[in-house]
Amino acid sequence: MPDYLSRDDVEEKAASMLRKYGRETAKKVSPPVEVDLIGEMLCGLRWEYDLIENESTLAALYPESQIVTLNELFADRFDKISGFDRFTKGHEIGHWVLHVKNLGGSTPSLDEGSKKERVFCRDGSDDWTERQADWFATGLLMPEPHLRGAVTHYDQMTWSTVTGLSEDFNVSKEAMKVRLQRLDLAYIDENSGRIYRSRGESEGQQTLF
Repeated sequence: MPDYLSRDDVEEKAASMLRKYGRETAKKVSPPVEVDLIGEMLCGLRWEYDLIENESTLAALYPESQIVTLNELFADRFDKISGFDRFTKGHEIGHWVLHVKNLGGSTPSLDEGSKKERVFCRDGSDDWTERQADWFATGLLMPEPHLRGAVTHYDQMTWSTVTGLSEDFNVSKEAMKVRLQRLDLAYIDENSGRIYRSRGESEGQQTLF
């Protein structure tokens, strides 16, 4: 079983993959990150859309064949939610890097004591491997240095700012909102539903009324 990795450990692995991609392509990595090419070039993964009968499974990674299948049952969702398919691909790349093989490794892992290929699925479960894969996708698609720099180009933190940033990074607005909160780049007042750069800014606004 892979060693447990903290969120910081996982994000560093995502950053390492971006640096490697930059070196191998000889170009500066900037958002929106080319997640398809990263999966293909650095992991040898192939992407396909096909039917997965389990209605809770968004995608599945088959390590031995190095194929990621996105579930056609969610085709409308992939089409309608901008960046949703990209995050799913980043999630499956995370499984490959964290749970199948390290960046210099060579052999895909199977379930211990079993000849059956282990399949990694994005199904919304709270399993620790799923959380780590989400962390990896977050760090890959919304790298902290790039996002902190991008935020400075906006005068205020509003919901329009979140929309603009999500378009810049080609991720869903929900993913961007969560990332901004995690990095303390945004604060949401649960009572009013308004968004601010910080709790302090929120409290300052409230004293004006």
